[in-house]
Amino acid sequence: MKFLRSAPGNDPLELESEFNAPVERVFRAWVEPGELVKWFGGAPNTVLEADVDLRDGGQWRFILRDDD
Repeated sequence: MKFLRSAPGNDPLELESEFNAPVERVFRAWVEPGELVKWFGGAPNTVLEADVDLRDGGQWRFILRDDD
């Protein structure tokens, strides 16, 4: 991910980018699993499933398919 600023596996997950969309839409894309799959689900790594728990100490999980 070009916008991933933290090392893979490190917490917290830090991202930085600009999106041509309203802030509310980008936020939903990161926190609502169905939206996340649609927003980030394209090639080269299709997101098949996503879970996000925003609570302190929460976890996140993406299941990806390498389209190559």
